[in-house]
Amino acid sequence: MSAINMHRLGDYNLIEAVGLTSGVLAGTIAAVDCNGDCVDFKAETEEGERTRKQLEELMAPLPIVWLSLQHGVEIIRLPLDGSVEPVGSVESGGATEFSGSIKSSGVCEPGGSSGSASQCDPADKCDSAGELAGTNHPAVLRPQADGVLITQPDIAVAFTTADCLPVILSCKGGANSRGPLAVAIHAGWRGLADGIVEAAVEKLCAEAGCSPSDLSAWIGPGIDPAHYEIDGITRERLLSRPAVNSNAKGCFTPTPPDHWFADLPEMADSILWLAGLKDNRIKRCKLSTYTSGILHSARRDGEASGRMATICFLQGDQTPPSSISFQSQTPC
Repeated sequence: MSAINMHRLGDYNLIEAVGLTSGVLAGTIAAVDCNGDCVDFKAETEEGERTRKQLEELMAPLPIVWLSLQHGVEIIRLPLDGSVEPVGSVESGGATEFSGSIKSSGVCEPGGSSGSASQCDPADKCDSAGELAGTNHPAVLRPQADGVLITQPDIAVAFTTADCLPVILSCKGGANSRGPLAVAIHAGWRGLADGIVEAAVEKLCAEAGCSPSDLSAWIGPGIDPAHYEIDGITRERLLSRPAVNSNAKGCFTPTPPDHWFADLPEMADSILWLAGLKDNRIKRCKLSTYTSGILHSARRDGEASGRMATICFLQGDQTPPSSISFQSQTPC
């Protein structure tokens, strides 16, 4: 089911994650703000770090944990336990203190591009923290993961996308939980192929003590299939997921020679449905990152592409007024 609801968060345009459990707030910040200016959260740029800091100030006193994406299936738990360490060096994809020059540690794997399987897709590069010269940015915790299980209010998670899918799962609780819970994941083709969506469902159900049919899900803005061409090797990896295999005709359209247009939102939807979520509890944003003028797209813009930020948190005592009301404010 398609759904979009645009609201305002400060000067940002926020695409609200609709259909989630009461008390779970989430959404993707668009690439253009109310003043018509570009909004870019790309970590390895000075503009991106400045924009991140502005969002952190807007959300205060609610702290934000930014994920250093790995394009894998790692899902950590908030609040962070002792097993999760800050990303402490540029080489490992994060930062604890900013000094020196900008560096990055983007990760590319074969099979994501519209060309041969050995080429790299800009959309598949890791959003690394890097080091930024000349700032007074405080120490930052950027755990390396592609998903977060949020178990308590008053702390937010944020991560970036430019064609990959932000997916939010929520529930009102269950036998093991007194209040709402959420999982926020970054799902590119690698994450989908390796099972991050199924892992998120399993982790949330185990934490809450509920069944998949009790969950609600939102699939955020991602690239549309007409502009996401993959090779046969990548398709075979995606077909390893039973839900994708059973809906192959809905997920892939052939385009010779041995290439395919891939529908990532349809794959995520199919995986959620086969995992046990009810169809009327799965909502999909209808915006395409490639065709929409208010979203970043790595496939469209290449290395020049910026990054949107998706943010998710549970409403609590420290939730800032701007965040509590973003669901009812007028969009820019």
